[in-house]
Amino acid sequence: MLYVHGGAYFFGSVDEHRYQMQRHARKLRARVFAPRYRLAPQFPFPCGLHDCLAAYLYLLTVQEPEEIILAGDSAGGGMVVSMLVILRDQGIPLPAGAVLISPWADLTHSFPSVAGDSELDYIPARGFMQKPSASWPPPNDDTIGQLNRRQSAAEELHNCAAEAGKGSAVRRPMGMDKNTMPDLSLAPMLDRDCRPVNMVAGRGHHLSIEVDGKFVILKDQIQLYTTNQLLSHPLVSPVLQPSLGGLPPLLILTGGGEILRDEQIYLAHKAANPAKYPLSSIHQAEYDPNNAILGKYPSTDVQLQVWDDLCHVAPTLSFTRPAKFMYRSIAQFSAWALARAQRCSIEITDDDDVSVISSGSEDGSGTMSYELDELHAQNAAGVAHVGRAGDPLPMFKNHMIRQRVDIHGVIFDMAPESDIPALQMPTSDVGVIKPGPVRKWLAAKKEWDTRYAAEKRKVQKRRIQEMKAGGFEPFGDDEQPPPCALVGRRKKGSGVNEVERKKKKSWGMMLWSLWGSKHDESTIRREEEMIQEEEEDARSNMATTNSAPLTDDGISKDPHTKTERPRATSTGSQPRARRKSTIKSIRSDADNDASKPRTRRRTVTVSDQGQTKGNLAELRRYYQMEKNNRTDMSPHRVESDEVFLSPTYPPRQESPGRHEPSTP
Repeated sequence: MLYVHGGAYFFGSVDEHRYQMQRHARKLRARVFAPRYRLAPQFPFPCGLHDCLAAYLYLLTVQEPEEIILAGDSAGGGMVVSMLVILRDQGIPLPAGAVLISPWADLTHSFPSVAGDSELDYIPARGFMQKPSASWPPPNDDTIGQLNRRQSAAEELHNCAAEAGKGSAVRRPMGMDKNTMPDLSLAPMLDRDCRPVNMVAGRGHHLSIEVDGKFVILKDQIQLYTTNQLLSHPLVSPVLQPSLGGLPPLLILTGGGEILRDEQIYLAHKAANPAKYPLSSIHQAEYDPNNAILGKYPSTDVQLQVWDDLCHVAPTLSFTRPAKFMYRSIAQFSAWALARAQRCSIEITDDDDVSVISSGSEDGSGTMSYELDELHAQNAAGVAHVGRAGDPLPMFKNHMIRQRVDIHGVIFDMAPESDIPALQMPTSDVGVIKPGPVRKWLAAKKEWDTRYAAEKRKVQKRRIQEMKAGGFEPFGDDEQPPPCALVGRRKKGSGVNEVERKKKKSWGMMLWSLWGSKHDESTIRREEEMIQEEEEDARSNMATTNSAPLTDDGISKDPHTKTERPRATSTGSQPRARRKSTIKSIRSDADNDASKPRTRRRTVTVSDQGQTKGNLAELRRYYQMEKNNRTDMSPHRVESDEVFLSPTYPPRQESPGRHEPSTP
């Protein structure tokens, strides 16, 4: 699993997300590869995207693409979508699938949920604000013009102080009364330099919008990730891609109470049905004028889960019950996607039996919790419930699995598309800034400019002194980095970048990560203890067998002694943990008995059962084929690729130059 951490592209780290990646690795029985990509604003778009692409290209040198799952949360989820589109368009092998946890897919904030109050979310409704520093906020056109004109130091300090005191986020066009609104249908609005302005990022030099009857121009950069002109770029806001078809299967997990809910629902439906959600005429003219991309790729298979009342990236709260179900769902989808891509069955260990949260017991006793009793009651009543690694996925309908999930993991049908506000937006409104989010941002910007006016003056004074000392290294005509970029602050003649102060550790986040890791560490310890018990039981059985008279074939003559033949193992010295079942979805009644303690881990087999292709008759024939094959299957044939093949795929062909290692 290649995991791209979130953090609005400007904070977060692999260390802070380590406890989450540990859970994914344990649930999926996989390794996790997490790039430490460069963060904004010092390294704005596309620096981080370059790093993540480089990480995936490296993985392709050591791993087959069908053995890789991409995953990301928040900004990392948006980054994963952009990675997949680039890989698709460049013809680079795609991974087996991708998991998007609350992806941030629209940096223009054009969907209705962003304008809400987000009472159930911890993401501030006004967006993220930052204290003034050498990197933020970057100088706007007015400040850059002052520096370029090389005014006197006193005059510059005076102008910058006045600018910082009143705030420079908004400017009204000259000659316009602040309480009037011109007829925009007569002529396009122009700023002081006669450049057109409008509400669509990228069309004009500045964004402009009517807020409470006043026409304002936004001159300061809004998002730390990129400039205002690039907010609608398809690699920045993936909902503005011409097509999200032709991608590997996607799992999109959305919190029903999060502020970014609508854009995530729109993203899922756009991937499954690209033709139904095309670009607006404005964006189409720039990114897909002839609809060549829209008609080129088929629909993407998408599983969308909207979790009732949950916040943004709910798996962050790993100690909660909904988060536990989310991790299970991710493991279920990922295991299925790997089996589908590899066109064969794969084996995965189900360790929920030894999970503290799953068992509800810290001391390792077999006491069944209320949660398990409730789960068994729901299963007996036929209630659909979130699965776990090894459980089969439902069949895709029109390339989608649409699910609404409550905090107890119970699955319900989603509302029809006609009842979802995000799917009823006109295409012309997607990617267009709205008054609601802008109003909240302007209010917060005014408050922060007042609170940190002194710090802002210090930063601007430092910029003026650096300009007087010789300025910065120039760039060519075709190279102009964003004002916040670190590369744009190379002092002239130095030849090296400015040295940034070493980042301080966030002790709060570090303690949070350590606490979040305790559950997985405890579970792994329990698992090791149970493996040791199984090995001791096996040695005891072997000792009992050796003490009884043996026949010529090595079987005990004692009728009261029940023994088994020693099994071949990959290590040759320690017995392998025996399998509980071969197909997770086919379980004995004893496994569902609420009175039976769950004290053993199980190895289950995952396979694609034609969820995306085929029909029910094929699925039944497939199960019958497996049942017949298992009756005369030797232990060594379990690993064969031809045993558990889905009826919709031919046997997997071995890649040229690569050979599977022989089994001892």
